[in-house]
Amino acid sequence: GDEAADKPPNSGTQQHLSSSSSSSAGTAAATSRALSTPPQQQQQQQSSMQGASTAYIIPESAASVVEAAKQLLPYQLTPDQQTSLGEVLADLAKPQAMLRLLQGDVGCGKTVVAVLACLAVRQAGHQALLLAPTELLATQHLATLASICDQLPLALRPRVELLTGSVPAKQKAGVKARLAKGEVDVLVSTQAALWLHGGWSRLALVVVDEQHKFGVRQRERLLQGLSVPPHMLLMSATPIPRTLALVQFGGMVLSSISSMPPGRSRVATQVVVDAETAREQVYAAIRDELASGGRVYIVCPLVSESSSDALAGVKAASDEYERLVSSRVFDGHGCGLLHGKMKQPEKEAVLAKFNSGETPVLISSTVVEVGIDEPEASVMLVENADRFGLAQLHQLRGRVGR
Repeated sequence: GDEAADKPPNSGTQQHLSSSSSSSAGTAAATSRALSTPPQQQQQQQSSMQGASTAYIIPESAASVVEAAKQLLPYQLTPDQQTSLGEVLADLAKPQAMLRLLQGDVGCGKTVVAVLACLAVRQAGHQALLLAPTELLATQHLATLASICDQLPLALRPRVELLTGSVPAKQKAGVKARLAKGEVDVLVSTQAALWLHGGWSRLALVVVDEQHKFGVRQRERLLQGLSVPPHMLLMSATPIPRTLALVQFGGMVLSSISSMPPGRSRVATQVVVDAETAREQVYAAIRDELASGGRVYIVCPLVSESSSDALAGVKAASDEYERLVSSRVFDGHGCGLLHGKMKQPEKEAVLAKFNSGETPVLISSTVVEVGIDEPEASVMLVENADRFGLAQLHQLRGRVGR
């Protein structure tokens, strides 16, 4: 679950205040080559690699529920979202198993495309799996599904369940039994789904969110025990070089969401040298943001202070929380603490207070990298930003200006 997100960092804000990182020219070149591949050539590559695999066919008639759901959304899909959704639905209607990467910046609306595809699969009488790397993100996806599906007529609503590592054993057994009987239409899960050992009735679609967080063998494990290969939709804002190589040379095809939904704020990034005067200026800017009703993230590389000499001076979320609360740096505005070592109910309670504004400052480890969607968050302070990689800073930056 979330503990993996607390590893000292490997991706920088409506304000994002940080230090520094370095990039790879080789990766940039690979990205450029991958994105320049003509769509027709990508389709030919996919067919040559996957032509022998016969998947469940999701007929075009199943897309009727997608149109119904789109009409109930409180916003209109962007042209890029519409195009990507059309490409996914067209792939689902083919006998060859889909292998598609849905790439787009953080907050561009990839999840709603995946959810609508899951609805089409359910309408055709099959099952879908929405896989997330952390419990926080899985819970957010469950909420997104509920917000869309609860508005549908009862006959069109999928039966949705959540399976994570923290679910009690008896409850897990019940979920697995219902999956095998076909009584679950959409399963939202973390790595816990890797141990289902093919215990599905008619799994037709696997959506892997934050695809770069899963290993090759983990994704292969999902397919073990399945008599029919599922369609695969991988999503990421920061795909790893191996994924880009598969787009360029292998059987993976690409859908891109290049535009952002209307109303999104431009995120500005500033690098601040960690000196006493500069830090006070940063805190003053945060106090101004809090006074106007904003929310603030303060992200630290460590959960608790390390005794290692190599990590001397690196800030830890637990210690920074204690220091900021005791010193009342933010004029009495409440502070919350969040990290991957906390139990899921504790995390949910902390996030509820942050979302409501009761504790508008959230001091956290990198567990907030994915799965946090707070529209009021406008500032992120990243401590010891040189301990993070570019992809991780980019993911973190996506938590503000949503």
